[in-house]
Amino acid sequence: MGFFDKAMKTANELAGKAETALAQSGLNVPGTPGGEAAKLYQELGRLVHAEHRGEPADPARRSELLQRLDTLAEQIASAPPPPGATPPPPGSTPPGPSTPPPGPSAGPPPGLSTPPPPPPGA
Repeated sequence: MGFFDKAMKTANELAGKAETALAQSGLNVPGTPGGEAAKLYQELGRLVHAEHRGEPADPARRSELLQRLDTLAEQIASAPPPPGATPPPPGSTPPGPSTPPPGPSAGPPPGLSTPPPPPPGA
């Protein structure tokens, strides 16, 4: 078994453990079956669709559903990381596209060259 196969096996095991933990907690993320969040999203979707079609919709129920979804999202965000996950070091930035510092650029974009300087006396 090669390194890639071992890495894939470990990743699949961790994904399965995370999915099991979420299912046991009753929390869920949009796009996956089951869980309280999925039921709330489904009910909210029906309510919004009914309102879109001009049918009466209870604004208090909509607010309640949105509040419960916000509460679940906060619980998920504050949940401890899964076992084996290493937290980022303090002061580090999350991975993502980096933005260049403000100011003059170090040179032309890749693939472009700078024009030659004008001849002396021109």
